[in-house]
Amino acid sequence: MKKTSATMEEEVLNQELDLYVGITPAYNERLHYQRLYTDGGVLLIPKQRAIEDAPEELLDVSPLINGRDFIVETERTGFQRIVNSYLTKYNVRPNIVLRTANITTAMSLTAGGMGATIAPLSALTPELTAQTQVVKLTPTALQCDIAIVYNNQNEPTKQAQSFIELANRIFETTHEERE
Repeated sequence: MKKTSATMEEEVLNQELDLYVGITPAYNERLHYQRLYTDGGVLLIPKQRAIEDAPEELLDVSPLINGRDFIVETERTGFQRIVNSYLTKYNVRPNIVLRTANITTAMSLTAGGMGATIAPLSALTPELTAQTQVVKLTPTALQCDIAIVYNNQNEPTKQAQSFIELANRIFETTHEERE
């Protein structure tokens, strides 16, 4: 079952989860957010509704999606808060046809032709890119941090600490390879 970032934060606070990896800028002073990397965003458009001459990268997607069918996450997700801020900043006014609890569902519905969506760049898969038109958002337009989130009121378990150290090593190495 897919859960929202707000639900997972509650579960970490209630000690039902040791930690989770998610999108910030969600912030709760009782939680520790350890940044792993910064991700960008992409506009996904169903292949059936592809837009001719759409650029590969764009700052403002309003000309591509204003008035068109659009799928969003519920307001309880960290990524949707970032998307909402972006939509407001650039005065983007799509026709929201569905709200879903997670971005994976939104991307699947886009691939199925239901409407466009904005997703994290790291969520792209070869299957998804084959079924959608992908327009990258200029990095200055939309960014989000991916972080490990855990309760700062309790010391992480040995297993959680091992996971945190491993994730930091992996993403540090991945970041070095990109540079």
